Amino acid sequence: MKTEELANPHDAFKAGNIPEAVKHIPDELVDDASVIGSAIKCRERLAQLDEAGLTFVALSFQTHFDSTMSKIREILQS
Repeated sequence: MKTEELANPHDAFKAGNIPEAVKHIPDELVDDASVIGSAIKCRERLAQLDEAGLTFVALSFQTHFDSTMSKIREILQS
């Protein structure tokens, strides 16, 4: 499948072209669906999601599992 034929993220991902798939994801969607930043910023964002009725959280660890878990503990304990 040629890059110009990859009309959406699913097609690009299936073709193994992650950089092309990422191009199809709007920044607003990533912002709305992610909790990224400092412990304070993450705590505030999680509080907003809780107020909106969030009932499930999925964690994704790409690298640095131990330091990421440390930050999660910091966020949850404060």
